[in-house]
Amino acid sequence: MITRSTPVFASRDDCISPLPQKTFRQAKLEHFLGPAYLIDATAYFLYQAGLFSQELLLLDALYGPLRNTHSIMSSRASQPIARQACDPCRVRKRKCDTGSASAESPNASHGRSPGPGERIQQCKRCAELGLPCTFLLPVATRGPRKKNRFPASTTSNSSETSTRRVSALEALHSPDLSREMMASPRATISPSNPPIVTRESVEALSPFRNQTSPRSVFSAQSASPRFNGTFPTDSLCSRPLLNRIMSDYLDHLYPLIPIVHRPTFRADLEKGKDSYDNDFLTLMLSISAATVGTIPRKFNEYRNAPNPLRFKTRTEMINHCYDMTLGLRGPDYFDEINFNKWASSYFMQIAFFQIGQHNRQRMVEVEAMQLARLLDLHQISSYDGLDCVQTQLRKKGFWLMFYGYIHSQLQNLRKERLTYLDGTILSTINLEDLMPREVDDEMIHEDFVQPQPEKQLSLVTGFNVASRIFWASLLPLSTPGSAGTKEHYCNCVRSRKPEVQLAYLQDRLHDLKYMLDGLPTQLRQWATVRDEEGLDGLDTQQRKILHSQYESTRANIHVSHLWLQSIIADQIDALRERELNGSQAELVPSTTKDRWPEREDTCRQLLHILHGIPEIHLEPNGHHLTYKVRDVAVTLLACPFDPQHEVAKRAFGYLREFTDILSRLDGSETINTLSLQSWVDTGRKIGNALDIDNLTREKPRAYRPHGQQPEVQG
Repeated sequence: MITRSTPVFASRDDCISPLPQKTFRQAKLEHFLGPAYLIDATAYFLYQAGLFSQELLLLDALYGPLRNTHSIMSSRASQPIARQACDPCRVRKRKCDTGSASAESPNASHGRSPGPGERIQQCKRCAELGLPCTFLLPVATRGPRKKNRFPASTTSNSSETSTRRVSALEALHSPDLSREMMASPRATISPSNPPIVTRESVEALSPFRNQTSPRSVFSAQSASPRFNGTFPTDSLCSRPLLNRIMSDYLDHLYPLIPIVHRPTFRADLEKGKDSYDNDFLTLMLSISAATVGTIPRKFNEYRNAPNPLRFKTRTEMINHCYDMTLGLRGPDYFDEINFNKWASSYFMQIAFFQIGQHNRQRMVEVEAMQLARLLDLHQISSYDGLDCVQTQLRKKGFWLMFYGYIHSQLQNLRKERLTYLDGTILSTINLEDLMPREVDDEMIHEDFVQPQPEKQLSLVTGFNVASRIFWASLLPLSTPGSAGTKEHYCNCVRSRKPEVQLAYLQDRLHDLKYMLDGLPTQLRQWATVRDEEGLDGLDTQQRKILHSQYESTRANIHVSHLWLQSIIADQIDALRERELNGSQAELVPSTTKDRWPEREDTCRQLLHILHGIPEIHLEPNGHHLTYKVRDVAVTLLACPFDPQHEVAKRAFGYLREFTDILSRLDGSETINTLSLQSWVDTGRKIGNALDIDNLTREKPRAYRPHGQQPEVQG
């Protein structure tokens, strides 16, 4: 019977004496290792391959060679001298046996090393241990390079070969491994109290414990972060800076884009889940891109941090994040979907929108739409089988997609954008059932949801208020499907009956105007609360963060509320102008003057909001806020009164204030092309200069905002 281990020796003399009876494993060990020191990283490969027992690993790590020098020299006397060696064998000072050094071999008879074309056989030791043999690596041809022949490919191969060689040498001869092994408490032993060496203890010290194959050890990016201190995100920024970016997202952007579960996200970030979960890594990269794109001030702070960002512009960093996310996708990326994949796409389209890359944003947004449809975010019946955390996350995700749907209905000038929903699907959705519960993430667990503390306003309350505003701009705040309601939100009916369309728009405008009565104190338009009110039980920093979150949410609610009123008022004006064309055209200026006080009041309220909230709290709303402010402000250009009139002067003063505010809020690095055709159809022939001009700019319009359609929208 072949024994699996040898007895533990009592002294060093017993250890170094020749073994009287060699087992099969001992003989195999002698063949491969000889007198090598197992403290080298090679021991871990042999141990995982099962080539020696636990006691031999311990003995060799503590006492040195397995055999005396006399036995070694006598056994080597009859062996031929090797003429070549691969890198692993050379580092371990072992003979490299390729199995080709025979008497008939040209290499053996002439005593020369094989040429590059002859190194086609793998070393036997590397083959046994599963190591990438040096002889199998591509070898550059000696002599000067051939000019103008694949320069990029040659450089790439040479660089890759060099990287793999260095990685192999570092892995096999790393001093950190020896220090970590000997510094471990398990290595502190005495002869009277021998330790127990287990596979788990060895694998815990090994830097390759997470590898599925020894061959993957030589990949520099696959090493465990706990061993070499690296993370997959190190090519983006340092780990402390990345943690700071994640903290800024949770403190500033989360109230507006709440698509992570904060306790779970913090726990996953702390344990380094991105090191082994590509979906979480992609989510972190997308959050970084969205945070930097939305808050330019933070990007400047990151550039001046102790370990600063290496990117010069936000666009450069966001493009790098997106390239990294694409590199993490395999051919089967979309075969398995989850909420994190949708969230990553959503964050990336937000980032591209913020830096003005609208063509890219459209494409990534379509990806997010498709994932949302596959996840059935809009079907409450498909939520069966989800835990409480996933249920609340997906409800919030639906409303974020619903916001985009409303924007596409109101700002889809050229009809080039696809939409997440349509009239048929919308008529079957119960929007009330899709409202998230108004509790903070800390109250949501996998199996149950705790009630929100009475005196603490949940951030989800503000999120739901914003959701109902967008809901009211399109549909009545009631359950669809009841008798007599389909005609109100069926666009095909309204487009054929102008009087029905006008009544529908007036109802939407009326519902919007008075729907915010009775808001909580922290979210009201005309009053603010001090930092310490309603925030009992929190320290100073927590009070400051929570107050900032309330202010950002308040800005989003009221700016969106006034913007939607302005857009619907534009549609009402366009419909009335069309009805008054012809014989009643002279009544149009008079009608415009009659409705002007409503326009002026909307602008006045918006200015109050912008002046009443510090800009540091407005900034997390990004360009979604600046575009809405610009849409409202541009209506002042169509003032129907004489320039010397008091009303016209007041409108000019409002316009100047809007311009001043936008100059500070808009941190764009490029020109805004949202309402322009920013893509080029290369297959279309350009006939004359007029066609070229039509591709690059939009024809001027009287007073409609840049995102409003020329025809009446439903």
